[in-house]
Amino acid sequence: METITVVRGNEELDVPADQKERYKKLGYHVIDKKTGKVLEKAPLTDVASLQSLVVKLENENKELKAEIQKLKKDTTKKASTSTKE
Repeated sequence: METITVVRGNEELDVPADQKERYKKLGYHVIDKKTGKVLEKAPLTDVASLQSLVVKLENENKELKAEIQKLKKDTTKKASTSTKE
């Protein structure tokens, strides 16, 4: 039977691979046992973490929209100067 390694906090468990989704719902991350690298993150379930993520993503979205506008202006300027020549 194939096993996977899951971790939550300081607790690391080897569990059957067919129970992966159950442990992810309980807040465990699936990791590579050799490297300790997280392969699959558990979904966030607590309200504070989700609200924090929303704020972070809204800020990132705002920054990216501003960058898009800047790039559009730069492209428009380059296009207008090249048509004048």
